[in-house]
Amino acid sequence: AATATAAGVGAATLMSGASSASGAPATPSVGEGRAVQRESLCARVFPFVDVLRTGYIDFNSNKTGLTMVFQQLPDMPMPNDDWYIRVFQKFCCHDKKLIDYEHFKEIVVQWDEHNQRKKSGCSPSAASPSANSFGASGEGTGPAMSASAVGQPAAAAAAA
Repeated sequence: AATATAAGVGAATLMSGASSASGAPATPSVGEGRAVQRESLCARVFPFVDVLRTGYIDFNSNKTGLTMVFQQLPDMPMPNDDWYIRVFQKFCCHDKKLIDYEHFKEIVVQWDEHNQRKKSGCSPSAASPSANSFGASGEGTGPAMSASAVGQPAAAAAAA
């Protein structure tokens, strides 16, 4: 594992990822392979941005971590800056202003699944009854904005 520094040195080593037995980079297949790739990226990136090893990250670390994951997933559009603010507000523990690993991973899953549905031409409402419109620019209130889907009370999600 790479050693994190304040300047982010070692991020390229961290993100170089797994390789196949032949030494070539592993190429995930669609569907389950993509889910495994997301899980693997989250498992490597979250500890990298959780420099204090508390199990929680702040807004800046969350944005950095999400960006690192999104850059490594094929065909992944990058959300705009406002999206990072809104999604953090929806998923953070409001008393601590922090996000844990499970919420971090859920944000990645929802953003990726939304964009995969959009790419395949499926409407979000057809693929998931609770999904809303969520543009590639990060605008809207789509699946990654659904904090109640990851265990936060609906009232807390609505109040945020």
